[in-house]
Amino acid sequence: MNRMAAKLLVVLLCAASVTVSAPQVKRSRQRTQEQVDAAKAAAAYAALRSGLTALAQGKQQQARQYLEQATRLLPWWPEPHNLLAFVYQQQGDRTRARQEYEAALRSDPGNIHARAALAALTPETVPGARNAPETAQQEAPEDQSDQVRELEDFLVELVNHERVSRGLVPLQIDERLRLLAREHSVEMRDLGYFDHSSPVKANRSLMDRYLQRFAQRPVLAAENISRRWGYGNCLSRANLEKSHHGLMRSSGHRQNILNPRLTHIGVGIAANAQGDYWITEDFARFHE
Repeated sequence: MNRMAAKLLVVLLCAASVTVSAPQVKRSRQRTQEQVDAAKAAAAYAALRSGLTALAQGKQQQARQYLEQATRLLPWWPEPHNLLAFVYQQQGDRTRARQEYEAALRSDPGNIHARAALAALTPETVPGARNAPETAQQEAPEDQSDQVRELEDFLVELVNHERVSRGLVPLQIDERLRLLAREHSVEMRDLGYFDHSSPVKANRSLMDRYLQRFAQRPVLAAENISRRWGYGNCLSRANLEKSHHGLMRSSGHRQNILNPRLTHIGVGIAANAQGDYWITEDFARFHE
């Protein structure tokens, strides 16, 4: 190989080296970015969990710090914004609460929880949301009280039909249980969760909620919950009947409905501006 050919070979090898190494550097940068993103996501999730734990323990300031951290790590994640808005509301900071609900909606325009909560805070600024008074969230159990009460009583009729058809004594409506059931449905709607256990420490269980309001401790208590969403304005007797049949297909819920030891019931329904609804059925026996 002459000197000219040797020089050409060196140039070609160098060019090949550059050509091969560039994608490797790019892939390395992509992997690094993916690792950073994954680390941020894990940290944000951990902060959210810590915020929920602090909220459940009644430590609002600590919950606020964790949730603020989660929103900084992942600004596009709507859940921390929703919960942080709730904390701000509890602390009386309505301006920041609105800002966080708005941030949740920017990330997820279909976020029904943020839209309903924001509608209650600033109804005139939310397109398509029905106007509501400033205290709509707190007074939600009384909204359209006649219609809601009628639908709640309809669910009681369905429950008692199941019991009577099996030779069981029908349940009596108890207004205390209705109040607790409505409040739990409203809280699930407004805090964006679906569970028997509340993230608010004082409302953790049905018995906790009952003893917060009433002195008499029930001998036995049970609870069913259901929700329906994404079908437009779906709060109707036909859809409530579907929800009831869904509960009857679940062994645990069916056992509550057909428990021969239970004597009283209260049903509470909450709906949002889109017509999605949450149902709570609270059962009790007050005396042996």
